[in-house]
Amino acid sequence: MIHGVLNGLTELHTDKISILHRDLKPKNILVYNETKQPLISDFGSVKQFDIAVGCVSGSKTTLVYTPRESFIDNKYTKQSDIYQVGVSMFQILGGYFPGAYYDWLNEKEKKKFLTVVGGYEQSIFLEKVIQRLVTKNMLLNLESIPKYIDKKIVKVIQRATNPKLNVRYANTGEFMNDLFKIQKRLTNWSESDDIFYATKFNGDEYRVVENKKGFFIEKKGGDWRRKVGFSDSIEPLFEQLNRN
Repeated sequence: MIHGVLNGLTELHTDKISILHRDLKPKNILVYNETKQPLISDFGSVKQFDIAVGCVSGSKTTLVYTPRESFIDNKYTKQSDIYQVGVSMFQILGGYFPGAYYDWLNEKEKKKFLTVVGGYEQSIFLEKVIQRLVTKNMLLNLESIPKYIDKKIVKVIQRATNPKLNVRYANTGEFMNDLFKIQKRLTNWSESDDIFYATKFNGDEYRVVENKKGFFIEKKGGDWRRKVGFSDSIEPLFEQLNRN
């Protein structure tokens, strides 16, 4: 899905079209039921940019997807679109991402919010909290991503959403190249009834289950057979199956 979005974004960013989307998020990604092909939608916030300048004014269309440079410098670039794809990737993979702005507040901020009178004043308070989280690089808690997600994928998200532009992907090509290199040997995961299923790039199938002795890995042959000993924690088994 992310590859497809980046392909579309590459086309928008070409010198011929020179368009910045400025509102990329999961709700603006449509997916064909049959082919699973993603489509970028909702072009209400797009702006065409001057190739020589490379940026437009910042957009706060959806606050929690707004990159740091829009808050700090009121500018939006190709890298800002890349940031929004990174945030979307984090959300799609199950990272903590509440729908209501209020849920981003810590306990102290929630108590203070309740003392704020007036809808407009409350919205300003929420905007300041979100802006602080973004500018201090505290919005995304990478530890909240499910533990079976490969750490290489987490590093891609970390780079795509980095507040420092000299660290963030410079263009969609860099982003796609990293994903492609990882995806070739990636373990695919699914979960059903508290059992985690892993399919390796070579087709081997495993699952991580738990009994009274702890967590363990089973490999599928004619039936499921235990592959290794027991573990008190599930994370090392995820790491083991994610290794190439």
